[in-house]
Amino acid sequence: MAKNELFENIFKHTANNEIEIVTSENCSCIFCRHTYSARLVKDWVSDSKGTNAICPNCGIDAVVGDSSGYTFDKEQLKTVNLYFFPAEVMKKSPRCLATYVNRFKAGKITFNEKNENLFKEYCNTLAGLGDIQAAYDLGFLYDVGSEYTERDAVMALQYYSNPDLVYEPATLVRAGLIYKSGRLLGVSDKKAYESFSKASALGSMEGAIHYFDCYLDGTFVDIDEYFAFVGFSKLWGEAYRRFLMTTGRDVSFLPQISYRIGKMFMDAKGVPQDDFSALKMFLLSEYSFTVLKGDKAFVKPEDAEDYDDLCQRIELISRKYAFAKSDPVFDDDTFFDSFSDAKAADFRILRKCKFIPKHFDPDEGTFVFVTEAASPFLIIDHKSLFCSFVNSPITWSLSSVEDAVFGDADFFDFANGDLETGWAFTRGDASNVVNVATILYRPVEKQQEEPIEEGDGSESLS
Repeated sequence: MAKNELFENIFKHTANNEIEIVTSENCSCIFCRHTYSARLVKDWVSDSKGTNAICPNCGIDAVVGDSSGYTFDKEQLKTVNLYFFPAEVMKKSPRCLATYVNRFKAGKITFNEKNENLFKEYCNTLAGLGDIQAAYDLGFLYDVGSEYTERDAVMALQYYSNPDLVYEPATLVRAGLIYKSGRLLGVSDKKAYESFSKASALGSMEGAIHYFDCYLDGTFVDIDEYFAFVGFSKLWGEAYRRFLMTTGRDVSFLPQISYRIGKMFMDAKGVPQDDFSALKMFLLSEYSFTVLKGDKAFVKPEDAEDYDDLCQRIELISRKYAFAKSDPVFDDDTFFDSFSDAKAADFRILRKCKFIPKHFDPDEGTFVFVTEAASPFLIIDHKSLFCSFVNSPITWSLSSVEDAVFGDADFFDFANGDLETGWAFTRGDASNVVNVATILYRPVEKQQEEPIEEGDGSESLS
């Protein structure tokens, strides 16, 4: 390629450019093609030519400040980029390859066939240089497929079998799913079970999920539904706690675990049949799945399958009991749906909640109070098919209350109770429990929802 004097001169301004950058208003990176405020440049690297600015977007020292006299639009940046970083140059620079790969994975490079082919080519080169993350990324792409890459279990396992990857939990899980699916010359239950067992032993929550799946469906072991339910329940407590503590930012594997527990309640596997507990878990799974995928499609095919099935199950139960989607009603049932699992998630460490009593009518048996906290509450109302975080304050209205007793403290960090006896609001730990309030229900049997006689109540999932 003939030298372009203009482009060569532009490139000179990526080196020894500290003064130019600090006196610029905007900068452009000729590697990642981004333009941004010069104030965003925080990192520098020094070499024999001086001090060079590091791009805050891609980490490459290819930044040009506008005080150099050069400014770019998108097409100009692309042209300069392709001049300095054509494919043959990229292949000789592992750092540039890794930057492209990471930007493609983050969705910062246009998704099309040409760019995905470059992604595969660069991953393959990096994998050959010993980059195990690149080997996993390429195996995962062939494993799950895309618009431009067909699923290929043989190719996926080829990359998953990298000697440095075979004991990585994520790799063991993906390989186990391939063995279990039969996509590789028939089903291999033994290899699937061993892969999930190893991943679980290495501390992988995803590995543990599929390990307990084996006891639920009999993959290489005798079916033990109760063992599976206990296992899922323990995993759920940890995943739910993370979800609450981070206000939904750490989804972990809450949607997958909640879906499985919901199915077991609905199908009476390992636990007595309970449509309402099932529906609660399905709503939590649906909401956390939505948070997980955002506005994009599911990355893992198994997540898409689980999501489709849980939506069908929600529809079946809601039609069976004539539930309709609406805003939550902050009553006894919603309080139970939202707070009855506090103990399983070690809820006391999550937030400092203010308890504000408003009105108690002993004749009517109604009690109104307010809860208030710095963080939103995760509210579930199965009758309204509602699950989401809701900001404080929340006004609750309970019925059939026989008595309400208040202590001196007004903040609680734990709520324990049920729909039959009532609720105790406390703070502190086991050695120093402070009672904030106690709500006692009247000793009257609570009326349960009954299926409607007409409609589709007899439907079932095959």
